[in-house]
Amino acid sequence: MTTLFEETGWRAFALPRFPRDRSPLANTLILGVLLAGWHLPVALSEHAALVPYLVATVASAVVTNWVFFSGRESALLAWLYHTSANTAGQFFLPALSTQGRVTYFWMLAAVNLTVAAAIVLATRGRLGYRSESRVDSSA
Repeated sequence: MTTLFEETGWRAFALPRFPRDRSPLANTLILGVLLAGWHLPVALSEHAALVPYLVATVASAVVTNWVFFSGRESALLAWLYHTSANTAGQFFLPALSTQGRVTYFWMLAAVNLTVAAAIVLATRGRLGYRSESRVDSSA
């Protein structure tokens, strides 16, 4: 349920109001840093996994924004992706990680960074963004 509120706030409300003169990738990285700050209490509770958790969060913002922009700025699609990714990560990565929580978060960061880098390269940083679909932030 938390992801529903996150995507409603971050993707449906905040992201469409980011300045249009910045690239989709720049706006995504700014949002990723904000999300990392939002998740900081969780990261601090994970005992020595702070850096990989925050790296995974920023990289995940790239992937989620690609889903959001490619889905015509659908917060529902972003929410479905976010929920699915969290579920898959909690199910598969612990089984692959035999070295504990820190290794789990480094694996999570590596997966998110790899997918995010592929998306950035494939979309040339546009992340599926279509300029005609943006909300007018002056309204």
